[in-house]
Amino acid sequence: MKARQSRRKQSRQEPESRKRKRLLEESSSTEMCVDINQTEAPSNSEPLPEDLVAWLPRETIRACCPESFRENYPRTTVIIDCAETFIQRPTNLKTRSETSSNYKSHNIAINLVGISPHGQIMFISKAFGGRVSDKFIVKKSGFLNYLLPGDEVMADRGFIIEDFLFPRRVKLNIPAFTKC
Repeated sequence: MKARQSRRKQSRQEPESRKRKRLLEESSSTEMCVDINQTEAPSNSEPLPEDLVAWLPRETIRACCPESFRENYPRTTVIIDCAETFIQRPTNLKTRSETSSNYKSHNIAINLVGISPHGQIMFISKAFGGRVSDKFIVKKSGFLNYLLPGDEVMADRGFIIEDFLFPRRVKLNIPAFTKC
């Protein structure tokens, strides 16, 4: 008798997959969720990602700097590199040629990314086509406007940007492990 009652009870209980689906549907009806197909953010939305990326004050960078940077690169303000994102092959021939990369054999978009020595993202440029050089992106992205005299920028050996940094009295650090 007890066995029958427990089986009936189990069959009446909502299966775990249905329960998850119901919870998901309930949570998607709240104001916090945003449809990814929306073209405009709702008026009560959270800040956009570009509002969340902030260039830190020099005092904060120095205070949070890891010990290895304090010893070897004490004035390093930012570490830069380019992030490459594979994109769908454009149908427009001009756009296709601007985004194609001989090195990657794909169409790519490139962003310049700057992080503090302790790892916080401080700069993200707009996307550039895959044919442009790192030097071009540094010049056109607005990154140089954030640098102050006495700052040091760390980058790999592909960034040949001393001619942009020297007039601003900014030093370029290329770590030894990237020099081959």
